[in-house]
Amino acid sequence: MKTLNNKLFAFITALCFVAVGVSTFAAVVYKPSQTSTISSAAELRLASPFSQNYVIDKPVIFFPVTSWNNLTTTDTLLSMGAGTVVATEVAASEIGGLLMNSDNDSHSLLFPIPVDLDVAQEIKFRAIWSESDTGVTGSVRWYFLYKQLTLDSTVIAEAAGTMTTDGAADPDLATEDEIQGSPWSTLAASTLTGTPGDDFLIIKCYVDVTSVSKATLLGIQMQYTRKWLGGDNL
Repeated sequence: MKTLNNKLFAFITALCFVAVGVSTFAAVVYKPSQTSTISSAAELRLASPFSQNYVIDKPVIFFPVTSWNNLTTTDTLLSMGAGTVVATEVAASEIGGLLMNSDNDSHSLLFPIPVDLDVAQEIKFRAIWSESDTGVTGSVRWYFLYKQLTLDSTVIAEAAGTMTTDGAADPDLATEDEIQGSPWSTLAASTLTGTPGDDFLIIKCYVDVTSVSKATLLGIQMQYTRKWLGGDNL
């Protein structure tokens, strides 16, 4: 009987060891990686259940220019940025944009840094734009500057920090008023500091126009890597 009990105890101990090992392994597999690049439906289907719940670790946020205020009754952005930036409607679509048709026309956006943004990873920005000049072909190069602000600490000022890598010029598409996305500009990892969620970011967008006279900025997209904020490992 003693031998039987010893064997039963050893069997139960082995089962517990296997269960613990599987649980630990599952935790390692299911915890999302900061370097993971789930960015399509196909990749999402192949991901672990935890990562599927996490959805995507490189979200892209869109800031439409229609959310930017200080429009006057004449549709001119009064004293905001360089050049003469004019609010305009794209192709009678009821979609608003900013006509930026001269070199160095610019405008700036203030927004809170997402609480899950990982400052240890690179951040990307690009312009979403269209062109309404019939029969004209050329290119537009969109540039971005940045300034980080801390609540109750930093004085608001014009963004002057440069991107680590500027996006290339974006050729104008042949069809008038097509929506376009410029090549990404990149801010290197660990450029921003502090605690996301408590800090704000000013992004200034300005343009270098080549043979395009009616470039309309529709908004800015920002891509970042999510930081793991904790939770269970199920």
